[in-house]
Amino acid sequence: MLHYKKIEEGIFLVKSDVNFPWKCNGIVAQTQGGENILIDCNFTAKEIDSLLQKMGPRVAAYFASHVHMDHVNNIKNYETLGIKIYCPIPEDRYLLHIDTFLRENGAADYGLLDQFKFFVANIAHFRELNSVSGFAPGMKFTFGEFVIETIPLPGHSPGHTAFAIRDLTNHRRNVLFASDIGLDPVGAWYGFKYNHMKDLRASIARIEAIYNHEDFILTSGHGPIYFEKQYGVFQEIRDKIEHTKQRLLALFDPKTPRGLGDVTLKGVFYRKETVQDLDETFRGLHNFWEGAALSNLIEELEQEEKLIAWGEQKWVLKEPAPEAPYGR
Repeated sequence: MLHYKKIEEGIFLVKSDVNFPWKCNGIVAQTQGGENILIDCNFTAKEIDSLLQKMGPRVAAYFASHVHMDHVNNIKNYETLGIKIYCPIPEDRYLLHIDTFLRENGAADYGLLDQFKFFVANIAHFRELNSVSGFAPGMKFTFGEFVIETIPLPGHSPGHTAFAIRDLTNHRRNVLFASDIGLDPVGAWYGFKYNHMKDLRASIARIEAIYNHEDFILTSGHGPIYFEKQYGVFQEIRDKIEHTKQRLLALFDPKTPRGLGDVTLKGVFYRKETVQDLDETFRGLHNFWEGAALSNLIEELEQEEKLIAWGEQKWVLKEPAPEAPYGR
């Protein structure tokens, strides 16, 4: 069943209560002419039928913010209905050829290509599209009285995109859908090979500046709706990243070289209770996701000269410089 929360007149945040751990919030914006613009409405065929019965069958466009399974595993249902699907470049390729996604996200590097393929096809039930309209993040689209501005936010994924929904008639407040930038209890996610902390931090700063500069109602793929200005929410994302970095750094010392295998699934990114009862397949996937996330943090810690590479894929904590003696 779908649940609707009104953001503004004709603009809704839509959630599914389907019992599946990988799902996201969607946005429906309906023009005065009765056309629907859908963003990340990643719902089952039965839910889509319910959505179109409630909102009307006319869909001007479907936008995917990025290609992670919690956002696209049901997207084939829209193509089957003849709805035009937009996806940010370069991730439009992933919807056509899922093997490209699996190569670039690092699953093959962890020896998990077959397991991840099984997850995508048999658990998430993703099916490749026959066609997709790729767009360069930063483009603007006009549907009726709505201007949909796409905002590039790489770091979470190569083409990760936010959406600013503006009403040309000025009868509604602007809505900022920040997708998966990290406005939820978990915070930012960066557990693939193609993630880069520098890009992620720049994207957090970019969306923060846009939000702080204008009057927006703020929401996202997994978080709440903020009707009033919340200046500290993006700093909270950075704080969560920093706390994870400090937990990771605490596992290193200056004398004993440690590799990813020594720090992964030790409660740094995922809680120990989250992974302790997983079966072999999902433990392997969580090891991959956390290993990639910690690898990205280690790269940043090396750049900050807090960790030093020691041999092949091992690191030690940099010893602090000795304190200068008092006097001469």
